[in-house]
Amino acid sequence: MENRPCFETKIGNTSIKIRSALPFMSEEEQARWYRDNDSLPEVQMFKQAWARATWYNHNKKIEKMSKEVQSETPA
Repeated sequence: MENRPCFETKIGNTSIKIRSALPFMSEEEQARWYRDNDSLPEVQMFKQAWARATWYNHNKKIEKMSKEVQSETPA
């Protein structure tokens, strides 16, 4: 058995176990951990996924605002 903290949660029928101290860290500690471990492939993948999600949400917000403006503009 590993001696790392284990964060457990359940979503539907799926049980998720995260064996890491990250879920138990404060936001400041997490930010420092990500800075200190920036070269890890897992951190790089997380940052890429976060950037893609942010870009997607930004584009969806722009589309929604554009549709609202078009619907308010008299023909």
